[in-house]
Amino acid sequence: MRLIVVGTGSNGNTYVLEQNGSRVILDMGKSWGNVLKACEYDVFSIEAALITHEHGDHTRYIKDL
Repeated sequence: MRLIVVGTGSNGNTYVLEQNGSRVILDMGKSWGNVLKACEYDVFSIEAALITHEHGDHTRYIKDL
């Protein structure tokens, strides 16, 4: 399993967990474009998304999902 840090800090938190070609997005504090880049633009590899809590730095771009 690999953890990809898309961004962390008060300006936004987003991570991607990757294993065997499948990915799970953790939080959406960074833009969809940043998430896509971290996933090498392979939208079909994204299996799920998990929001850990409702703070803005973790949910800012949730509507993009």
